[in-house]
Amino acid sequence: MLRFSQLAEIMDGQILHLSHDHFISRILSDSRQLVAHPEAIFFAIKGTNNDGHQYLEEAFEQGIVNFVVQHPSVNLPSKFTEANVIAVPDSIRALQALVGYHRSQFQLPILAITGSNAKTILKEWLFQLLDDRVVIKSPKSYNSQIGVPLSVWQLNSAAEMAIFEAGISKKGEMEHIAAVIRPTMGIFTNIGTAHDAGFSSVEEKIKEKCILFRESQVIIYRRDHQLVDQTMISLFPGNRLLGWSTEGIGDNQYRLASDGKETICSWEFLKPGKITIPFADSASVENVLHCVTFLLYQGYSSKTIEKQVRALRNIPHRLALEKGINNCYLVDDTYNNDLAGLVVALDFLNQQPHGKEKVVILSDIRQASGPAKALYRSIAERIKSYGIGKFFGIGEDLFKFQNLFPAGSMFYKDTSEFLKWLTDNTFSDQLLLIKGAREFAFERIVRFLLRNHHGTVLEINLDALAFNLNYFKNQLPKETKIMVMVKAFAYGTGSHEVANLLQYQGVDYLGVAYADEGMDLRKHGIRIPIMVMNPSSDNFSQLIDYQLEPEIYSLQLLSLFQEFCKKKQVVQQVHIKLDTGMHRLGFDLSELDALTQQLTKYPLPIASVFSHLAAAGIPEEDDFSKSQFESFLQGTRKLEALTGSSFLKHILNSSGILQFPEYHLDMVRLGIGLYGAGHNSTLRSIGCLKTTISQIKTVNKGETIGYDRLGLVERESKIATIAIGYADGYDRRFGNGVGKVLVGSKLAPVVGNVCMDMTMIDVTDCNAAVGDRVVIFNDEQTIQQLANSIGTIPYELLTNISERVKRVYYLE
Repeated sequence: MLRFSQLAEIMDGQILHLSHDHFISRILSDSRQLVAHPEAIFFAIKGTNNDGHQYLEEAFEQGIVNFVVQHPSVNLPSKFTEANVIAVPDSIRALQALVGYHRSQFQLPILAITGSNAKTILKEWLFQLLDDRVVIKSPKSYNSQIGVPLSVWQLNSAAEMAIFEAGISKKGEMEHIAAVIRPTMGIFTNIGTAHDAGFSSVEEKIKEKCILFRESQVIIYRRDHQLVDQTMISLFPGNRLLGWSTEGIGDNQYRLASDGKETICSWEFLKPGKITIPFADSASVENVLHCVTFLLYQGYSSKTIEKQVRALRNIPHRLALEKGINNCYLVDDTYNNDLAGLVVALDFLNQQPHGKEKVVILSDIRQASGPAKALYRSIAERIKSYGIGKFFGIGEDLFKFQNLFPAGSMFYKDTSEFLKWLTDNTFSDQLLLIKGAREFAFERIVRFLLRNHHGTVLEINLDALAFNLNYFKNQLPKETKIMVMVKAFAYGTGSHEVANLLQYQGVDYLGVAYADEGMDLRKHGIRIPIMVMNPSSDNFSQLIDYQLEPEIYSLQLLSLFQEFCKKKQVVQQVHIKLDTGMHRLGFDLSELDALTQQLTKYPLPIASVFSHLAAAGIPEEDDFSKSQFESFLQGTRKLEALTGSSFLKHILNSSGILQFPEYHLDMVRLGIGLYGAGHNSTLRSIGCLKTTISQIKTVNKGETIGYDRLGLVERESKIATIAIGYADGYDRRFGNGVGKVLVGSKLAPVVGNVCMDMTMIDVTDCNAAVGDRVVIFNDEQTIQQLANSIGTIPYELLTNISERVKRVYYLE
């Protein structure tokens, strides 16, 4: 283990302060995830939208004493004479250099996975398939310039193999990642359109990714991807390439036969064999064959591969946040259990602002490296440092080492024993992390504690939401603030759950429609400023009590609010709305003199003045949008002159941010763009609406389906009833063949009218069974496409999803 004083030479840095020469065992890079430990070192990283140097004093006050800062002239807090500080030219490069040195101390097989898609699922599947070995892997999707070194830092002498992901977005990045991982083996998954903007061509992108494999002894890839195959052959000697094909290319061929549910696969190369793959979709089959090829290269028999592959299942979303019984929230991470994943899960638990007692339910850790006692001592230390109120350990190992854990912790030898306890006891108003290895079947615990068992679920990808937010941030000047609209239950996705992520990501303002929505956010720990767009005299008290800032759009409303504030002897910031052509709410420019005069009667600070473009997303209306903007500038200049005040100015919504960069001003308002709807291909879809098949019937030709007998069957058909209707938000306009849902990889049309709680679909051409999942919208069938099919907009479809539909929030 390295001491602090040894790091400067490794990182090409300069020691500014050395108080105590601590050993260094933990790396921190995110100021929002600080957990004090004498062996932790915080790298202050200067990013595009944030600067870790702003949080040095906060980190020190939280108990961090070891720091890496960028450039020796950085302004250090006065207290830092008691801290250890190294200055480096570039914090990210210093982090990579430190971990690169750490990597050089180990001689073990290291597999690196790169490509456009499927890096994470391949890593997780291989970790599952290699359960006979002690394997270290990247947490989550840690594959970036910062994520890779955080992953590789886990290497230790007890590991038998490591699997790391590597992702890049532009030319020049892979050189640094490759120097950290230095893989002995590689898998190139596939090539797609992701990050095309960072490269001059697809060929350049493939070559850049291949830099990762310079030192690799073997590179596994699919030869059916023609450009990948050509590039591999041009860059590497044939004895280092292990390309495979399902389309008759080369010697390493797989033969496939599918029944729509499973795929039979056979081969004659390396160790000939035959297996059943429990998937039929092309993407999953490709991913499995990458894994099979790697196992064959590692010398596994076809019999062992058959057994392991048979047990594969689609990886559930990790770190899913769901509502539980008795006002509890559950963080569900029941797929697997390893130390790095536990730390990620504890960080996620700490991000939740609910003010509830934190509870951890944890199983034994499998595939762990090093002595068991040291492992569980480390876990116990983390349970204490994260402020966990109650700990439940399940498994023989945790039971054995229970004396290491805080007083009041409870231990059980298996899941059934814990469930017996749960039958007579309960949780209430708590935040629970449930994390267990697959064999412990912790999904039984989750089912017991869930509040909502409705088969229809809206899954919300928090990583995709953060990606979209950062995409818009990157379009803005650094000084331009962002207000995010979370009105209407955050466009149907869940208000305080989404608001919590936005607060964590550092947005400047939130916007809601009504005071009740703002009050709910405050009760759930949201502290950032909130603007209320439709205040009324009935809720002025809520505005004051919960520090909510009203939009003022008329003289009457202003007068009433001034009278209330004067009576209560309070002053509250307001936001002035100007009507520049939308003709919905707001002051006409002709009213500005009267507005200014009214403001003098009981002055209220003006936080911002804003307007709304009527047609920002329609290029044909650009001239009208520009005329609105000119009117807005005219109005704000006049208000500034009349009031002598300065205030924020904002006029752009999601479409406007991209269409009119010259109008960004002091702040923008991000709405539907955050949720991935619209026509911008860069944005990620954040939601997937799913339901289940309740029943399947065979219906004869000439019979009718549903109310009013509108669904006429024109052939003998299999008709499935799915558990979603218009009361859940599935619009009645999707009835009678207009709407289609995904059953497996095929689209099934709606038959007859959409009912209140159910809908019938034709699955004659699908391989479907009762209980199968059915997708209403996702990345493949987008909500934009659904909206287009019934002549509406994504806003309407999202906001109509009823609250009885379970929301699940997850990180990838």
